[in-house]
Amino acid sequence: MRTIIEYFSRNHTFAYLTTFMFILIGISTVFTIKRDTFPSFDLGVLTVLTRYPGASAEDVELSITNKIEKELKTLTGVDYITSLSMDNISSISVTLDPNIKKPDKVKQKIRDAVGRVTDLPPEIPQRPLITEIEASVLPIIEVGVTGDIPYKELRRISTQLENDLDQIPGVAKIDRVGYRNREILVEIDPNSINQYNISLRDTINAIKLRNLRLTAGNIKSGSFETSLITQSEFDAPMAVSDVIIRSSSGGIVTQIKDIAQIKDGFEENTIIPHLNGKPTIALSIRKSEEADNIRVCNRIKEKIAEINKTLPENVEILFANDESTTVKNSFSIVLWNGIIGFALVILILRLFMNLTLSIWVAMGIPFTFMGAIFLLPFFGSFLDTITLTSMIIVLGIIVDDAIIVSDSIYSRWQKGESPEQAAIEGTYQVWRPVLTTIATTLCAFAPMFFVSGTMGKFIYVIPLTVSLALIVSIAEAVVILPSHLSSSLKRTSHTSSNPSLWFENLRKSYQYLLSRLLRWRYLLIFLFMFLFYGVFQIGKHNLDVVLFPSEMAKQFFIIIELPDGSNLEKTTEMTKKVEKLILDLEPGEIESFTTRIGGTYEANLFPTFGKDQAFIRVNLPIYSNQLKSASEIVEQLREQTKLISGIKKISYKIESGGPDVGRPITIRIVGTNDLMRMSLSNAIVAYLEQTEGVRDIERNDLSDKKQIQAVINHQALARLGLNATDIALNLRIAYTGETVTKVRYEDEEIDFIVSCKSEAVKDLDVVRNLLIPNARGDLIKLGTVVKFVPENGSPDYYHYNGNRAVIITADVDLDIVTPLEATNQVINHFKIKSNWPGMQLLIGGEAEETSQSLKSLAITMIVAVVGIYFLLILLFRSLLQPFLVISAIPFSILGVIIAYLLHGTPLSFTGMLGVIGLAGVVVNDSLVMVDHLNELRSVSPKANLIELVAQGSANRFRAIVMTTLTTVAGVTPTVYGLGGTDPFMAPMALSLGYGLVFATPLILFLVPCSYMVYVDITNKFQRKHEDSRGYNFGCM
Repeated sequence: MRTIIEYFSRNHTFAYLTTFMFILIGISTVFTIKRDTFPSFDLGVLTVLTRYPGASAEDVELSITNKIEKELKTLTGVDYITSLSMDNISSISVTLDPNIKKPDKVKQKIRDAVGRVTDLPPEIPQRPLITEIEASVLPIIEVGVTGDIPYKELRRISTQLENDLDQIPGVAKIDRVGYRNREILVEIDPNSINQYNISLRDTINAIKLRNLRLTAGNIKSGSFETSLITQSEFDAPMAVSDVIIRSSSGGIVTQIKDIAQIKDGFEENTIIPHLNGKPTIALSIRKSEEADNIRVCNRIKEKIAEINKTLPENVEILFANDESTTVKNSFSIVLWNGIIGFALVILILRLFMNLTLSIWVAMGIPFTFMGAIFLLPFFGSFLDTITLTSMIIVLGIIVDDAIIVSDSIYSRWQKGESPEQAAIEGTYQVWRPVLTTIATTLCAFAPMFFVSGTMGKFIYVIPLTVSLALIVSIAEAVVILPSHLSSSLKRTSHTSSNPSLWFENLRKSYQYLLSRLLRWRYLLIFLFMFLFYGVFQIGKHNLDVVLFPSEMAKQFFIIIELPDGSNLEKTTEMTKKVEKLILDLEPGEIESFTTRIGGTYEANLFPTFGKDQAFIRVNLPIYSNQLKSASEIVEQLREQTKLISGIKKISYKIESGGPDVGRPITIRIVGTNDLMRMSLSNAIVAYLEQTEGVRDIERNDLSDKKQIQAVINHQALARLGLNATDIALNLRIAYTGETVTKVRYEDEEIDFIVSCKSEAVKDLDVVRNLLIPNARGDLIKLGTVVKFVPENGSPDYYHYNGNRAVIITADVDLDIVTPLEATNQVINHFKIKSNWPGMQLLIGGEAEETSQSLKSLAITMIVAVVGIYFLLILLFRSLLQPFLVISAIPFSILGVIIAYLLHGTPLSFTGMLGVIGLAGVVVNDSLVMVDHLNELRSVSPKANLIELVAQGSANRFRAIVMTTLTTVAGVTPTVYGLGGTDPFMAPMALSLGYGLVFATPLILFLVPCSYMVYVDITNKFQRKHEDSRGYNFGCM
C-alpha cells in the first residue's frame, strides 16, 4: 500500500487530471442520465379486471370473482389475493411473495390461470384484463382539452392532440378519460313493437342478418380467378333505419324506423372528468420506462404550445399532475443546498487550515457526487428523488475520511516533515482505520439491500448510492488528496499555517478537563447511562413515529359518495359544489385539481366504479411555495363541505409522499361466519368512533342500494315453452342494450346498440307487455311468467384469499394519535383469538407498513452492528475493543430524540435512514480515536495511562471537531431550507446533523472513559499486557 501511496503522492499531474476528469464526466452524465420521480421497481402486484354490464355485485361474485380466485389459489409464489365484487365489475388484486426469485414466472402462471377460466358469462364484453402495476410507468402528466363547443368537435380536437402527443419520443401510452366512442343507438318503443306483434329478438336478428359482408369463394375462368363477395353492409350508419323486420305477402313491410328511434351519437357517460372545475376530455400520459421524466414533460408542453396557436379561442388545453415539477424541485434543492453546504464546509475548514488546503479537502464533495452519478447507470439506477435524498446522507459522510487523512498529513507537516514525506507517511499512518471506517459505513447501509416488501424496493437505491459514493470517496481521499495537499503545502509557509490560538487553547482545555474526568470515569459512564435512560424514556412516551407525515403531502383526495342509486347527473351536480369550494380557495394555495365523476378508482384501495361516486385529486405547489399545508386546507374544506346537503359522505385522504401504503388505518376482518363477521365489524367501527383522533371511518359491507328482483314462475315457464335464459336476456336488452353489429365508418368502428327507450321501461307495466318468442314461435307476454319484487340491494363483496371479508379504513389526527397506536388499541381491546373464534383481524395500510418498517430497520441496525463488530475485530484483533466503538451508536441516538422533540416533529422514515448515516459517522470518529490510543500505548507502554489517553484524545480533537462541524455545515442548509425546502429530505438531514452535534461530546468524553475502563478490565484479568499495536488482551 505504501508503494501506491508514494506513487500517487508524487504524481501531481495524474491527481489534477483525475479530479477534473471525474467532475467533467459527472457533469456530462447529469445532462444525459435518466431522471424520474421514484426508482424503477416492480411492485409485485397484478390486477384482474372484468366488466359484466348490468350484473349485481352478488352475480359478479358468483359468476366471475369466485371462478377466477379458485384458479389463482392453486398457485405458488403468491403472497395473498384480494378482490372486490361490485355492480358491473370484478376487481382482483394478486400480490406476489416478495421473496420469490423469479417473479416473471409467477406472473405468467397468473395469466395462465386466468386464461383457464373458460366458463365466464357470455355477456361479458371482453376477457378479463390483466394489468401489472409498475412504479416506473405511472402517469407523468395529465392534459385536458376543454371548451364551450359541441362534444363532437371537442372529441375531434382531443383525438388529433392524442395522435400528436403519441409521436413524442418517450411517450409510451396515453389513457383517455371522458372519451366516448361513437355508436348508433336503436331505441325501441315497447308499445310499437307490441302493436306490430314483434319481439326484441326479431329486431336484433333483422339488423344482424342485414349488415353482412361474406366472401363466397372464387370463380375460376381459364387461368384467372375472381373473388365472389356478398356485400350487404350499411353504406351509412343511419341506413339501419331502413332494415326490414317483416314483410307481408301484400307488400306491407315493417322497418326499424317504424318501431324505433335511431340516434347517431356517443356511448353513455360512465366517467366524467373535470380539470380545475372544467369538463374535459383528459389524456393521462405515461412515459416509457427508460425515458427521462423532465425531457418528456418538456416535449409535451412544447408540442401543446404549438397546438394552442391553432385552436379556436373558446378551446384551451390545461395541465395537471405534472410529475416533472417534483423532480425539478428535488434537483434544485440538492444543487443549491449542496452549493451552500460546500461553501460552509470550506469556511469551517478554513478555521483549521489555509484556504487552498480547505478547498482541496472540500473538493471531495463534488468529486464524490460526480463519480457516484457517473457509476449509477452501470448498476441500472438513475437520478430520482430517493437517489437525491441519498446524496444528503453522503454529503455528511464523505468529507470525514478526507479530514482524517488531511489532519494526519497537516499535523506531520507542522512538526517539520517535508510536504511530500508528510503526505506519504500521514496517509500511510491512517489508511487502515480510514479504510475500516468506510467498510463499517458500508456495513451500516448494506443490510438495507435486504429490506423486504414495497418499502425495501423503494429504498434499494439508498445503500447503492451511498456505497458507490463511499468507494469513490476513499479512492479520492487515499490516492488523489495526498498529492493535492503535498503540492499545496510546498507553496505554504509554516508561519501562515499555524493553528488559530483560540483552537489551540480549546484543545489544551479539553485535554486538561479530560485528564481530570478520567479519574472519575466510572461515575461519568454511569451519568451517561442515566442520561441515555432518561432521554430514551422521554422519547418513548413523547416521540411519535409516522412513516410519511402529512407535512410531506403534495396532494390529497376528496372522496364523494351520494346515496346509493344516484345517477351521474345528480353526482355531477353535487361534485360541482365541492369544486366551487376549491376554486374559492386563496390564489396560490393549490396548483391544480382533477375530478373523476363515476368512480373512486384512483383514490381507494380498489378501483371502484359507480354513478353515485366521485373523487377530486388536489395538487399542491412545491413545499417551499405552499401557503398552507395539505392538512390545513383539508380541515378548512372539511368544515365547509359539512354544510352541503344531499351528499351521503365526504372523506379525505392525504397522500404524504413515498410509496402508497394505503390509508393510515386499514383493518381486514376475515371469517366464514357472516353474522359473526358483521357483529365484529360493528363493534370495531363503534370502538373507532369513540377513539379520539380517529375520523373518516369507512367500511365496505353496508349498502342502501335498492333493487328489483324478477321472480320467475317456473311452472308457467315450462308450460309455455320458455326458459330462464330467454327472460334474463330480454330484460338485459330492454334496460342495458345489446351490441348487435358493427361498421367501420370515417376511420372508426361504430357499434349498433339495440335497447328500449329508457323512459318507457321505467314503467314496469310496459315491461310486462314485452313479447318473447317461445320454441314454437309463439309470442308470450313477459308478465305471464314473471313478477317484479322490490328488495334491498346487495353490498359490494370484498374477499381476502377467497374468503369474504370486511375492510374498515380510517384516517387519524396525528396531533392526537398515530396509526400504529390506534391499531394497537383495537388489537389489544378485542382479543380476537379468545373472544371471536374463527375470525381473523389483519392489519394493513400505514399502520402495518410502519410496524413492518420499524421491524425491518431494527433488524437492519442489528445486522449492521454485528457486521461492524466483526470488521473492528479484524482491525483491533480484539473481542472487547470493538464495543468501545459501537457503544457510541446508542448514545448518538440521544441527539436524534432530543432534536425531534425540540422541533416538535414525528420521526419519519427518512429520519430513520438518517440515524443509520449517523451511526456510520460516530463509529468512524470513535474508531479513529481508539486506533490512535492503541498506537500511543504501543509506542509509550510505560507512560502514565491517564495522561496518555488524554493526550491521544486531544490529538484527535481537531479531526473530530472538524468532522462534526463540516458534517453539520453540510446538512444544515437542507434542514432549514437555505437552498430550498423538501420535507422528504429534511428529516434525514435533521437526524444526521443534530445527532452528531449531541454525539460529539459523547465521543470526546465517553470513548476515552470507556477505553480506560477497558484497560482496567484487561489489567485485572491479565498480568502481562501485550503492547503490540492493535493487539490487546489476546483473544479478548
